[in-house]
Amino acid sequence: MPNNDDEFYEEVGTDLRTSKDNYKDSSADPDDLFGALGNAIAGIEIKNAMDAADNKGPRAWAVSDDVFWQAPKSVKKLPNGLYEIVSLPNVGIAIKRKPFNTDELIIPPDETIPKILAEFKLFWSRKEEFVKRGLLYKRGFILYGPPGGGKTSLLSLLTKTLIKDYNGIVVDGEHPDLAAIGLRMVRKIEPTRPVILMLEDLDSLIERHGENDFLSLLDGEDQIDNIVTVATTNYPSRLDKRLVNRPSRFDKVIKIDMPNEATRRMYLQAKEKSLEGEELEKWVKLSKDFSLAHLKEMIVAVKCLDQDLDEVVERLKKMRITPKDADNNYGIGFNKE
Repeated sequence: MPNNDDEFYEEVGTDLRTSKDNYKDSSADPDDLFGALGNAIAGIEIKNAMDAADNKGPRAWAVSDDVFWQAPKSVKKLPNGLYEIVSLPNVGIAIKRKPFNTDELIIPPDETIPKILAEFKLFWSRKEEFVKRGLLYKRGFILYGPPGGGKTSLLSLLTKTLIKDYNGIVVDGEHPDLAAIGLRMVRKIEPTRPVILMLEDLDSLIERHGENDFLSLLDGEDQIDNIVTVATTNYPSRLDKRLVNRPSRFDKVIKIDMPNEATRRMYLQAKEKSLEGEELEKWVKLSKDFSLAHLKEMIVAVKCLDQDLDEVVERLKKMRITPKDADNNYGIGFNKE
């Protein structure tokens, strides 16, 4: 993975907000680039994008006719990766690639995460079973549990799996109205591309944008095929039953709990090679009910900053959020009216 944005975006392609001189080398008609053919961005004029060019602007794709446009180049297929759908000043709605680090993701030895990963992989091998029954080829998961239990790590693992093993793309659904447009833009050109729609901290997103926007994203008039939707939340009781008790929106609601002893041992061994034998077992015992974030802080404070282990553990215990402190013990409240 490149070390800075310039290197990263050089791999992705040229700047959407290109200069007039660069655009002269393109055989494309400016009216086609951001004109009526680009249904989601109708009315945007290419000259606005060129006039705004500063050579440091956002790198992104727009859609025109049957290609992803990135003036002066165009592609029929997006590179594998993680994307967000953005509204760019003087440009319009576009698909923007985000850096994503696929290194050092650990699969815990407990049963929950390997089972989810196995079902995720099975889904992508069973398209014909959905098609012959006239069913949309889609699946939805809500991952819930206490902060630091590993929901984000699992989401990253699923993202990595789709990108590397299934030639797919992942769309960040932080802005539901833009995400709905972006998914339509992708499906217009790549109707069978495997996609994950990622909704991290769904309760917070709903608080920010409203529930109806997300219901529209999940159930919109243009139903999206070849997709798995994965949402995370620390507080499922804040989600309406129309989300948590409605298969086809979310088919499974799965608790991701704090790391167990085996997971803590694996994490500590992987992140701090000096830990072994009795010292490792002491750390595993002291870190009971700790999250992955707490384990990381143990390593940083003790091994990097030479702080006393017992003092660090006591400090982290005071910081730690226990289930009884959380909203309805993280799992109660699915019958919310």
